[in-house]
Amino acid sequence: MTRLFPLILIAAVFVSLGVAAEAQTTKKSAAKAASPFYGNTICPVCNNPIDKKLFAKKNGERIYVCQKAAIAKTQENWDEYYAKAYPAAKVIDAKNIKCPMMPRKAAKKRYTVTFQGHKLGVCCKKCKRKFKKQPRKWLTLALNSELVNVKNPKCLVMKDKRVKADSFVVFRGQLIGTCCDDCLDTINKNPAKFATSLKDHQSAGKRKDLPKPGKPSKGEPTTAPTSKKTGA
Repeated sequence: MTRLFPLILIAAVFVSLGVAAEAQTTKKSAAKAASPFYGNTICPVCNNPIDKKLFAKKNGERIYVCQKAAIAKTQENWDEYYAKAYPAAKVIDAKNIKCPMMPRKAAKKRYTVTFQGHKLGVCCKKCKRKFKKQPRKWLTLALNSELVNVKNPKCLVMKDKRVKADSFVVFRGQLIGTCCDDCLDTINKNPAKFATSLKDHQSAGKRKDLPKPGKPSKGEPTTAPTSKKTGA
């Protein structure tokens, strides 16, 4: 019995480790996708909670309201309600060090952009113009420098459709383009299936980067180096 005790103890440790690993795997597989929201939460017209499906829009920015009747009023008095929805005194500074569009370049104070109560730095005038085309995407990357931008041209949910500008989800530390807002619900119905699609996409990208058979990779000499003959 004394000899069996160490064996029983070792077996118990392995079982506990297995349970812990299984719990961690289950937790990871249960992780869901999210779509960041950067709008006002209180209607500037009625002071009620907003409906995310209702908003006035100008120059790529939105002011969310609580009822359809408030949309026209907001549109007519844009500056007034914009200041109320996104007070200048409460602007959130991303304080990003790198430009979200050109991650190898530093963000510069003289190239600052603002979007719905947020501000961030970019590296040049070109990036300021580029920001306006996909403000939510670039703001998300500026606020979360650890995120990996997948840069997928086609939707991984509706695989025959191209990614729509500024339509994306954040999933397991990665920013992934989608074709529409409905993709978020589809992903979260089966996160494990989407994780597989993402893994397949990344594996395909790695295979694409490999040199073709018979052709040297970049930097590889086209012919084998020849040794110089030396005299006897």
